[in-house]
Amino acid sequence: KPDTAPDINGLNLASIGPALVPYTVTDADLQNIGPVPSAVAAQAKLKFLPYRDAAEAIAEKFHCEVRFLEHLNPGKTKTIKAGDQLMVPNVESFELASVKELKPGSEIGAPAANDLPDDTGNDKPVPATTGKSGEPERPAVSVKIDTKTNML
Repeated sequence: KPDTAPDINGLNLASIGPALVPYTVTDADLQNIGPVPSAVAAQAKLKFLPYRDAAEAIAEKFHCEVRFLEHLNPGKTKTIKAGDQLMVPNVESFELASVKELKPGSEIGAPAANDLPDDTGNDKPVPATTGKSGEPERPAVSVKIDTKTNML
């Protein structure tokens, strides 16, 4: 029934933190803001694509839409400056400084999704596809993509 409340018996709701928290804007939040050319070719010539405004940077940092940030902070998002307090989602923030630059042809050291342990405690890789009855399973394939797209 859609009118029935979910059964929350046994859930420890006291252990769940607030959905929204106050956040104080820092100078670092405002460092990567600037004009963005509308032409893709002009964007490709930039060293990085800046955020259009502080609201976009803060929204990205807290994994939300700018409109949602505006809804949480009516009248504040058009003139954000360092020291301002905003309400934001209580999530792990995205720190732009933690992003590492990748060079063409470089690889990221991360396990393939099918090499991750499953919930059964079995640490052996699980094949992505299994063969039909009587057919052998396909062997795992390692692929390296080394492309460069010139947008100029």
